[in-house]
Amino acid sequence: MEVKVSDITTTLNACELVWRQQSIASGDIAEMRTELESHLREATSAGKSVESVVGTDINTFARSWTHAQTNRSMPSGDTIQATRADVAARSRTRLWWTLGAIALVTLVGLILGPRGDAADLEMWQWIFVSATFVLLIGEMLSGGFFVLPFGIGAGIASALAFARVEPPVLLLVFIITSALALWGLREFARKDDDHVVPVGANRYVGQHAVITEPISGVGTVGRVRIETESWMAIADNNEHIAAGSVVLVSEVRGARLVVRSN
Repeated sequence: MEVKVSDITTTLNACELVWRQQSIASGDIAEMRTELESHLREATSAGKSVESVVGTDINTFARSWTHAQTNRSMPSGDTIQATRADVAARSRTRLWWTLGAIALVTLVGLILGPRGDAADLEMWQWIFVSATFVLLIGEMLSGGFFVLPFGIGAGIASALAFARVEPPVLLLVFIITSALALWGLREFARKDDDHVVPVGANRYVGQHAVITEPISGVGTVGRVRIETESWMAIADNNEHIAAGSVVLVSEVRGARLVVRSN
């Protein structure tokens, strides 16, 4: 029984599409594809069909193959929990070191900082108190934990200003404590508020699809299968993309997906 190489390639491309949609690393996909190809070639050389190996439901087979392959190297639940606990412990340790360092800098500035005249420091008191309120309000509005460290630094500097510490020391304490607070809160200073979840066909941009009807250059319309849906597809360049090829969706134009070869 002769099995066409294109049948094996089409099957591998369809499986690869499923694996990519599962967000599996490219290196792991390459290994899984190589091993599956070896099995398929062994089966076909023994006179079996591709369907006898993968069945009629490619999606189900690809997911089961993923489960079988990743279980070989997938860490256990206990290992994952231990890793998360370790990361949390390091974060807590860094936070405690930060608080200790800020307290130390504050005490040094309070004890060793030269004292000035209360009347001369009134302007600095108002500057740092105002800065503290402005920065804290800015943090509440932004919610990104990036403005908060500077608010902490301004608050400490304002407290030292009321203790009549000279302005050069106030500025130095403000800079050091703000930097320490920013370092201690760095994991919380990441904002993803600007991320917009695409809807409709736009959610497929940047994903991979399998050509089900070939595209024969500019001006021709083919079809692709992505997830469980079938879409009309075109190519902007003069590519001739055969059925079974894995392509990348670059944009959505009307009711058609614009694709290109990998």
